Amino acid sequence: MIFDSHMHVGSFESMFRVSLDRDGMVDLMRENEIENGVVFHPDNAYVAQVVESIPGLTWPSITFAQRMSVWLGQREVRIMHLGRAHTAGDVVAWVPDARVVFSGDLVEYRSACYCGDAHFTDWPATLDRLSALGAQAMVPGRGAALGTPAKTAEGIAMTRDFLGTLYGAVGRSVAAGHSLKQAFSAARTVMDPKFSSFAIYEHCLPFNVARAFDEAKGIDHPVIWTAERDREMWAALQG
Repeated sequence: MIFDSHMHVGSFESMFRVSLDRDGMVDLMRENEIENGVVFHPDNAYVAQVVESIPGLTWPSITFAQRMSVWLGQREVRIMHLGRAHTAGDVVAWVPDARVVFSGDLVEYRSACYCGDAHFTDWPATLDRLSALGAQAMVPGRGAALGTPAKTAEGIAMTRDFLGTLYGAVGRSVAAGHSLKQAFSAARTVMDPKFSSFAIYEHCLPFNVARAFDEAKGIDHPVIWTAERDREMWAALQG
């Protein structure tokens, strides 16, 4: 069985076409006799709408509202939505007998969090729920596997620090009436010393600041990333 841990606003169609068709996932599923794919999204009607809009799309065959259990022989895997965070529809896979959790992009280890579709104010509480599972080990979205409770706690704390430092800086800029460009500069001032060595940091930072700027201004749902919005963001940052 294959399950998708999250989607990104504006990329659902291309994500499934690539991940399940062009990248050979259909063949992988067939060769390993995997019949079902699983997806959670807070609006499963949207999933159905997207599927109907793409002729011939191979798509996940099971959806769920909040959580579900999958049995791999005698082993239970609980797939759970713990709250909004990296996206509105993140899920984790929890293996209770082994006390191992696959966090998806709720947690990154020594890698920047991509926050272009994030919910900054919800993410900390979602991390609290993840921590409450009491995992002995974690596989994060990016970075090395965290093989001990201490490493697992470190990964969660590192992610929390990244988010808090970023959103705190941008929030102060918004409160002061600053522009996106000024907010980006302020975020760099506090982020670079701690996180500039992290993987994909430079790639993520403009999108992270743009989303944090929107949320701090009261925009709850992430604005869809289009080519036009990309150009507008870069013009604001470079102008």
